[in-house]
Amino acid sequence: MRIGRGYAWGISGFWKVTLMIFLKELYHIRKITDSIKQRFRLIGVIQYNITK
Repeated sequence: MRIGRGYAWGISGFWKVTLMIFLKELYHIRKITDSIKQRFRLIGVIQYNITK
């Protein structure tokens, strides 16, 4: 029983760590995509000003 419980906790702990890492990566990806969007918006504004 004790071994089983420890094993189950090990799995849940592993999943918690995996989830935390995944959320961190997701946050970084969102930040990167936001910066890319801002860059594209800047390029769009510049192109708009040139064509105008």
